[in-house]
Amino acid sequence: VPDNVDVCLDNAKIRMTDLSPFVSVPLIPNPSIGTEAIWNAKTATDVVLISTLDPYMLIGPTPFSSLEYSGTFYVSKSTGHGYAGVVFNYQSNKRFMVAMWKKENETIQTFGRALAGMQVKLVKSTSGPSNLAMYSALWKTGDTNGQVKTLWTDPKFQSREVQHPYKWKIIYSNETSCMRLTTYDGLNMRLLVDSGCICGLTPFGGRVGLFTFNQGSVVWTNIEAKCYADKQMQCSPKTSLQ
Repeated sequence: VPDNVDVCLDNAKIRMTDLSPFVSVPLIPNPSIGTEAIWNAKTATDVVLISTLDPYMLIGPTPFSSLEYSGTFYVSKSTGHGYAGVVFNYQSNKRFMVAMWKKENETIQTFGRALAGMQVKLVKSTSGPSNLAMYSALWKTGDTNGQVKTLWTDPKFQSREVQHPYKWKIIYSNETSCMRLTTYDGLNMRLLVDSGCICGLTPFGGRVGLFTFNQGSVVWTNIEAKCYADKQMQCSPKTSLQ
């Protein structure tokens, strides 16, 4: 692969973005027929989620240490008001990070309140999807001991529009234990979301993928994951978790 298209010059095992062969990962106990995620991988970097009622991830095969992960996504139909997003630092169905965008505020009595807008969550679950504890923790906005820590939420609680593209970029530095999420309007490139540097993360790295929770008809396109070479992230404001 020529250097100008090589996404990881210092790693001969990683040459281009390719989510295939991918694996569909359910985040519920005993997933049932009729509610499972139905994916359509049109190319190695373009994926359509046709339908799902439950939380699922689509995970690619390639692990990264420090990375830059970007692409465009949109919801093509007005049905559904759940979460759509992306996964990074995936190590198992108990341990990963996710950037997830909720369309609107919603309260489910048994699970809690989920707020509109983009959120970044660190999942370090003691149970995994063996029961509904992780399901509930992923749904609600906030922390759940032994399951999920919400690292950042959009202070503007911005909703997302149907058939409207959004461009995301995640930078994660294993060397500095920091990450940053930015999201732009895909039509006019107006900055909508900037988490600033979120630091104090436990270094781990892992695979990348896609995320959905009660939201079908999602399209992800122009997906790119590449090694991040800059060891000193320069950004502000800076939030420390320690």
